[in-house]
Parts: sequence; structure tokens; C-alpha cells
Amino acid sequence: MQPAMRRAIFTACAALILAATAQTQAHAQANWPNKPVKILVPTAPGGTADTISRILAPKLSAALGAQVVVENKPGAGGTIGSDLAAKAAPDGYTLVISHASPLGIAPGIYPKLPYNVVTDFTHVALIGHTPNVLIVPADSPYKTMADYIADAKKKPDQIAFGSSGIGSPHHLSGELLQQLTGVKLVHVPYKASSQALQDTVAGQLMTTFAISGLAVP
Repeated sequence: MQPAMRRAIFTACAALILAATAQTQAHAQANWPNKPVKILVPTAPGGTADTISRILAPKLSAALGAQVVVENKPGAGGTIGSDLAAKAAPDGYTLVISHASPLGIAPGIYPKLPYNVVTDFTHVALIGHTPNVLIVPADSPYKTMADYIADAKKKPDQIAFGSSGIGSPHHLSGELLQQLTGVKLVHVPYKASSQALQDTVAGQLMTTFAISGLAVP
């Protein structure tokens, strides 16, 4: 694990434990929690949000004195899992570790969402941030960004890039690259960034955008 991600996770652990402690005190009279607390992750297993959730869960369990379980609900750029969290009973037993796509990007690209990002959620803690990177297979002819852009300009609509889904930060990274350089790429959305990463390593995709915390290892 990279030092920057490790520091971010430790900071997040401290923030969430403090929040959980405060919430425990606030709910003391209601004997909260007296059953397992669920963390919904709106992405597939193996991604950054999932990894961080599974690191946080035992820390929160120790702080709360109750079991904390992680449940993955991927799909639709994170909006499916986020919608489940929004519609859960507001009793403190359902948390969601979300990311930019369902709460920051989706409202700008979908005309109608099944939830309201302002009124249906309460922010607890900022867990961290990580950049997106463009990766290629080890045997790719692209050794620099200039190589990639030059070839893409010669082959409009022939070079595909993978992402974790429509409206994901990875998808928008590809769209931004096209706007900035004038190239025309083909977007291949996956259900999870780890799947796109695997296909890129295997040579089935020429390029993909992924979070550095997932791509670097």
C-alpha cells in the first residue's frame, strides 16, 4: 500500500471512530447500536472504496462494540448502492462509503436520480482522495502520453479505453482527455474498475483509466 493511501486510510479511521464515538454517546439512551451496522459500498469487490471499507470495518466494530459488516452493491456508476443507502431506515445502522460519481457527478449527467444528494444523505467524514491514472499493458507500443495521443489522432474511434462505468470519474477522465487533445476514443464501460484493469493487463483493452491506489500495485 502506498504511503499516501495509508495515511489517508489512517486519517479516515480516526475521523470515523470519532464520529462513531460521538454518535454512540448521542444514542446512549436508545442503546445504540444493539445490532450489526452495515456499510454499503456502491462498487464491486476489489476496488478502492471496497478495500478502504474492509480496513475501516474492524476499527469501527471495536469503537462501537458492535459488528460492522460490508456489503457491496455495485452498478450504474454507484447510483444503485447509493439509492439503497438513501432509502434505508434512518436509524444509524446503514452507512455508505461513496465516491464522486453517485454524489457529485451523477446529478450533473442524469436528468433524474432516485435520490436527492442534498436531502437524502448526511455527511460523516471525508475518507480520502486519490488521482486517476491512464494505464496500458506492459507490452503496449505507447511508452509516453505523446505516443498515445499521436496514435489516437491517426486512428479516430479505433482506440478503446475502459472505465468503471458511465458517469464514473474514470469515464469523465477519458472524455476530458478527448476534449483537451481533440482525439476520438471509444469508451468501454465496466461494472468495476478492477475488471477493466484486468482486461487491460491481459491485453484485451488498449488502455483504461483507474484509481492510482488500484493501478499502482
